[in-house]
Amino acid sequence: MIPDGCYVSKFLSHLDTVAIMPIDNPQRKEILRGTKDPWQSLPKRAVQHGWELQGCQHLPSSRRGSSMSARGHVREEVFNIALGQALRSATPSPVHIERTGVLSGAENSGKRPDILIVDHRAPPSVIECSYDAMDADKDAIARLGAFVKDGHREIKTSVSLHIPSSFQSTDAKKEDLIAGANIRFAIYQKTEAAPRRWPDKGFVEGDVWSLATLLSAASLPKEDIERVADDVAMLVDEAAGVLDALPEETKHEIDSRINRGSVLTSLKTTMVLWLNSLLTQQRLHGQGVQDIPPLDFTRTTPLPHTEHVKVWRLIQKMNWRAIFDPAIEILEMAGNSDPRATKEALASLVRAVHEIESAGLGLHINVGAELFPILSEDRKQAAAFYTQAATAELLAALTIRQGDLSEDEWADSELFSKKCLADLACGTGTLLRAGYRRVRAIHESCGGGGSKA
Repeated sequence: MIPDGCYVSKFLSHLDTVAIMPIDNPQRKEILRGTKDPWQSLPKRAVQHGWELQGCQHLPSSRRGSSMSARGHVREEVFNIALGQALRSATPSPVHIERTGVLSGAENSGKRPDILIVDHRAPPSVIECSYDAMDADKDAIARLGAFVKDGHREIKTSVSLHIPSSFQSTDAKKEDLIAGANIRFAIYQKTEAAPRRWPDKGFVEGDVWSLATLLSAASLPKEDIERVADDVAMLVDEAAGVLDALPEETKHEIDSRINRGSVLTSLKTTMVLWLNSLLTQQRLHGQGVQDIPPLDFTRTTPLPHTEHVKVWRLIQKMNWRAIFDPAIEILEMAGNSDPRATKEALASLVRAVHEIESAGLGLHINVGAELFPILSEDRKQAAAFYTQAATAELLAALTIRQGDLSEDEWADSELFSKKCLADLACGTGTLLRAGYRRVRAIHESCGGGGSKA
């Protein structure tokens, strides 16, 4: 039996020798030799080396047999650990590797997801890995609908990862995965009908960086994003309706600044500008940016517009002028004209931010692409011009290839000032944003980390 907290590295010679090591300290390796059943000796030898076994759970024998063959294939757990460690370099989200006790419910006690990604800013997701493609699919589907203990949030997206044959006969190393070793994976998402798989058949080939990027964009099914977008659009409509109380002269002045050709459309566009500013403020606070306060979702009396202007000017001085310059200009224009209506409109938008944050979409929703088609006076026509986020990620991966530049060029800390991305019909920038994430992923995979992005 294998003590919890340790994993088998590989058989060193035949079946009477095995190497074990603690997950948290791979350098502390113990070699067991000359025993007919090294599995039974592991707990005893672990105790001799001071590894705590009290209350630990043991790996079922059924998993022992399936995860390592007598031909010398490394354990799937070794690959899982290498992949999890590589993902920690590719994503800022906390990555849990081979841990029990992370899922809620008695039916999940003792169950251990291969890799669980849990972040308060985004929905949780699971990666299940196997040498057998059908097993990977089966395990990924089984994780959908489970709840994580951290925040009791539901897993609606999982990854089925078919471990490449190149890792079946050699130890998996995180360095190889970080360097761009090929892996094959598919996305499963929970829907009201049956689990949805992408692609329908087979697997997408990519590296750990493209996997992290795809998970970031697809951690919640598009139906859930659309439901949140509908709720947020209602609050944006509500805010625009409140602001319709502004004097006609002020509304026409706003329309001349926004240049939408319609007062109603200009007011809605203004609300999206303010919403984006509020979301940016909330994200910056979450990233620990000094002096940037969070939004108060419990406040019953709305803040006057002047308090928002103070915070936004602080952010404006740091950066993000493209977001805050027009937002501040129009906020002061509206607030000076009708402080009460402006304050109430902002309160509706703060509730919209709360909807987005509660769904875990704070870092993932594309405000423009998700909301503009819904808010348009001609939704069907408007929707034709907006690219879905997942489609944009795929197009970016197909268009921007690692072979386009040398490894040194990709790793250059000045990459983002030397190279440009262009989308001459960018609309709300969905493709540009996906392109930037693709460039950043390749930059980091080639060793870049000090970019001036």
